[in-house]
Amino acid sequence: MNIRSKASTHSTAVGVAYKGQTCKASDYSNGWDKIKLKKTGVVGWVRSDMVHTPDDDVHTCVPEDPACHG
Repeated sequence: MNIRSKASTHSTAVGVAYKGQTCKASDYSNGWDKIKLKKTGVVGWVRSDMVHTPDDDVHTCVPEDPACHG
């Protein structure tokens, strides 16, 4: 999935996250999570429904701390 510069599908893509990659969520805004990918260091916004816990086995990015997910 695309990682965006702002919490909008109309903003510029700044990176890509793949299933199983881990991230750290740092902010939440209107259905979007601001994340930092652990492997690449890319920082940006993704739709919250695309961030999941390891138990879900769906979507893409796995937050380092599930409590950070809004």
